[in-house]
Amino acid sequence: MDGEPAHAGQPPPHRLRCWDEARAPVFVSKIRTLRIKREIDEVFGRGIRRRGTLLSIAALARPDEEPRALFVTSKRVGKAVVRNRVRRRLREAYRATRSELLPCDVAFVAQPRAAEAGYASLLAEMRRLLAKTGLLARGG
Repeated sequence: MDGEPAHAGQPPPHRLRCWDEARAPVFVSKIRTLRIKREIDEVFGRGIRRRGTLLSIAALARPDEEPRALFVTSKRVGKAVVRNRVRRRLREAYRATRSELLPCDVAFVAQPRAAEAGYASLLAEMRRLLAKTGLLARGG
């Protein structure tokens, strides 16, 4: 290889989402997540809460910062494989909605019915609940 990295001519593998001969690579931007317990408690304690059939949210507006998210899937949703699938779908729905959000911290809590729901249903429910909170910049 003459000193070239294994991924020469391509982006590093850890940033690669999809790569094949027919398409250019598709990159996924990193989601800023809530990690500090005090901030999470503040979102659940002082935030606006909305509940739907597939998920419930708690959101707290913040001044001039990029939105941050938290995804909660309890054991009531299902076994680990099911919870991980729901969490992945929620993250993708959030990525699709993030550009429309005003600066806020938002926690998405999956309800047990989310286990049977598809991506489109979760996305629609997420947008509907965010619109109810008034945090969608473009109306939803």
